[in-house]
Amino acid sequence: MLAGPTRSQSTGVLELAFRGSAGDEPERFESELAWMRDLAAAIRRPVTFGLAQLDSIPEHWRHAYEVAGAARVSGVELRPQTLGRMQSVLVGLEAVHPFANRPTYRALAGLARPDRIRKLRDPDMRARILSEESGPPSEDDPFSSLFRYAPDRIFPIETLPDYEPGPEKSLASLARSRRGVRSASQKASANTLACSSAHRMPPSRNPSTSTSHRWGTALPS
Repeated sequence: MLAGPTRSQSTGVLELAFRGSAGDEPERFESELAWMRDLAAAIRRPVTFGLAQLDSIPEHWRHAYEVAGAARVSGVELRPQTLGRMQSVLVGLEAVHPFANRPTYRALAGLARPDRIRKLRDPDMRARILSEESGPPSEDDPFSSLFRYAPDRIFPIETLPDYEPGPEKSLASLARSRRGVRSASQKASANTLACSSAHRMPPSRNPSTSTSHRWGTALPS
């Protein structure tokens, strides 16, 4: 175990990413926090871990700081780390995007990007893509299942970036104002397909600043 040499040498810091730190296993938060506290006590060295405000458990970061503070009082060094700035993942036709696993789009995936863009400008092609459910991700795309593409968490990138956009700037809100009768998800999908600007999608927030993380995508007009 890596923690063994850390204790025996009485030096060093053990840094880790706890299971569920991306919000994918919120039920493990408490047990992982307790395990890290016990580990720090056992090796008598600082244990530090990344911590963000997760959508699935938005208030739990406060508890993590409380546990770390109580541990510090008892002489156990459990140190959460948070983000000094937002994380961003660009999403686009050459990477991941909301339509990558829909059958009609998959049939276009092998085309050169200009040819795909030309196909995607066809209203009938867009309608087919929007009518489909996403299939399972391909074996060479292990990360797409991590992205939820929630339209209320997607924000167009403006010429002057807004790093803390309000809900009125979300793709869902913009689509509602333009599409009227369609569901929010359909509006957002249609607007994304029709939009030539980039977008960003924040799945979680920095607890120290309450600032959203962002992803982005660029799809053809």
